[in-house]
Amino acid sequence: MADLRSAFDRLDGLRVPDLRDDIARRVDREPRVVRTPPARARLAAALVAFAVFAGGAVLVWRALAPENRTPTPGTAPLYRDPAGWSIRAPVGWRVHPFEIVDRSDPSVWFRGVQLSNVVLPNPTLARGTAPQPDASAFPRSGIAVIVARTSARPGGDEVPLPLSLEAFTQASAPAGAPAREVAYFAANGWTFAASVTFGAGTSPEAVDRLVSRTLASFHPAPALGAPCAPSQLAGRVAATEGAAGTQFVTIGLANASSTTCHLEGAPSVEALGPSGTPLSVEVRSGLPEGPALQPSTVTLGPGDEASLVVAFSDVTDGNLPCLNLAEIRIAVPGSSGSVEVVLPRGGQVCTRVLWVAPFAASAGAA
Repeated sequence: MADLRSAFDRLDGLRVPDLRDDIARRVDREPRVVRTPPARARLAAALVAFAVFAGGAVLVWRALAPENRTPTPGTAPLYRDPAGWSIRAPVGWRVHPFEIVDRSDPSVWFRGVQLSNVVLPNPTLARGTAPQPDASAFPRSGIAVIVARTSARPGGDEVPLPLSLEAFTQASAPAGAPAREVAYFAANGWTFAASVTFGAGTSPEAVDRLVSRTLASFHPAPALGAPCAPSQLAGRVAATEGAAGTQFVTIGLANASSTTCHLEGAPSVEALGPSGTPLSVEVRSGLPEGPALQPSTVTLGPGDEASLVVAFSDVTDGNLPCLNLAEIRIAVPGSSGSVEVVLPRGGQVCTRVLWVAPFAASAGAA
């Protein structure tokens, strides 16, 4: 034991160097190895994180998004006509605006909408009747409601508002063919034609309730005054211009009365020769060049004026001689009368075609 104690005493007497600073410097110089997970593990973690983020984003969007961004199923579509009147279609029905002109009488037109539970082409028109769905394309389960403004005059057999299917008149139809009911009605100075068509395979009880609700939803446009009468209007030639062999005559129709009235659509005109007899010319809607012109309604207060443009070629084309044009006779929409306007300088209609643009508002009469 004495030897062991003597050895420990010698160890206690040794000087041991301080290596802490050297160890710290060595640790700083050693390269560090960072262990990364395998690529598959990293991809799986990323997908999980993205799914969590996307799910949270959807929940936040649903909580904060305004209600009008989410379509509400089962909403009945409202058709609002450019003329201001409206009607509501049943849920899921097709809304098909249209315009038809009677080929045998261009002064008679219908502008409105066809509401149907099936896809249908443009309505058809037979002389003296209201527009109706194309019978060749009408299925047994089909239902169609047509409402349209018209320049035709019903003759005093208008039904009252609100519209009721009970007031419609049933039209004759062969067995197995679509059944049709028709009515005319007036609203704020305008005449409307309406028709309801039922396929042979429809249930009358259910269909009647559905159609009755649709008809009752008709809402007229604000009143614009009655249609202008010929006695209220004074016509004049406001301007005459020529370009590339075509003459453009602007005719003004002023309201010479003390009450407001309106003119609507594309007027029906007639070319008259020096003796006042009609000229054998074709009348076309619009103008020979430029974009199509849509018919409109012009409200005329006392002293206000509407205008329309008549165009024709004064250059000889072929062997036909030119016709001497002396007056323009304008049929006033909504009446059986007309206004005749004398062309002071006359004109030569050489291609036997007369173009007529719709009514438009213009400056007051001179």
